[in-house]
Amino acid sequence: MSIMAIGPNAAKSDMLVIGPFPPPRHGAALVTDAVSTDPDVVEAAKVRRISTSGGSLGRSWAYHVRRVVTNLRATREVLSLPSSGVVYVSVAGGLGLWYQVLAVAVARVRGCRVILHHHSYRYLSGKRTLAMSAMTRLLRTKDRQVFLSRDMETRFVALYGRVGSRVVVSNALVVRRGRPREDRSLAKMRLVHVSNLSVEKGTPVVLDAYKILRSRNAEVSLDLVGPIRSTQLADRVARLAASDSSVTHHGQCNTDEIYSVLERSDCFLFPSSYANEAEPLVVLEALANELAVVATRVGSLGEILPSEWLVERPDAFLIAETVERILFGESSHVRPLSRQIFESLRADGQLAQLLGL
Repeated sequence: MSIMAIGPNAAKSDMLVIGPFPPPRHGAALVTDAVSTDPDVVEAAKVRRISTSGGSLGRSWAYHVRRVVTNLRATREVLSLPSSGVVYVSVAGGLGLWYQVLAVAVARVRGCRVILHHHSYRYLSGKRTLAMSAMTRLLRTKDRQVFLSRDMETRFVALYGRVGSRVVVSNALVVRRGRPREDRSLAKMRLVHVSNLSVEKGTPVVLDAYKILRSRNAEVSLDLVGPIRSTQLADRVARLAASDSSVTHHGQCNTDEIYSVLERSDCFLFPSSYANEAEPLVVLEALANELAVVATRVGSLGEILPSEWLVERPDAFLIAETVERILFGESSHVRPLSRQIFESLRADGQLAQLLGL
């Protein structure tokens, strides 16, 4: 757990940012970090942030103990805010949502304004969850909910009603633009998969799709970026990379390193089945670098990506066929379309205004 004050001690509203921060590196943590350090936000409020991440401890008992402790400390910090304060919560998708209900309840008692920033579709899967229902009952008119897409907002309202003010802010707002790319032939099929490499994120499907495409075209290559926690999957990736010089595993990378790999790539593969998937930063980064994206229809991706780039399930044959169709049949449209999608997602206005600060 870490608490840090950001910005000069001017006469500003006190804002407590509660949520995950890197490490480990994942979408919600990166967005929460970007929001808390955004120049416009820091200009508008005295920001303190408290990390509720369980750290890089997997899902061991130590991880859960740390989550409980950090969330209880976050709730204690809410008690220290004045009634004019703001409590920003990066909303969790699983059991962690119950911890956040307690923090929001204390904020309500204190009279603080609450901003909920949604990053998960887990509680939007078709039926109401008790934790989110409890949280929405605590919200008032002055509170604000931030959604990543219209689809996310629509699903939420259908399940939980119209609570507080609402705004749609794509994660693209915190993703930097890639450098303009020179036109080149896509015949070599440079594939890339960036994630916390796992079964849920579709990594085994990516490997199988690569093998299918490689058997049809000797010019196919695959770059894998991200850590692997599963020993079995790590062994499989290592064996493939050792036997095939066209496969490279770059491991954990920072944003500059990820962009360097994306700049050399043509098609981003993301056959995720992760229950919390919403608007993945890695997909937005691929679009920012003018790549085609072949992905499953999870989270907000059905609203963001062209239907021709989507598959209904994480199936290697479907992925391979879609890649071939895009790169061999629609290649001249890929980069302009990716750029257009990314630019359309970037919200107008300053982040502080969008959050209502």
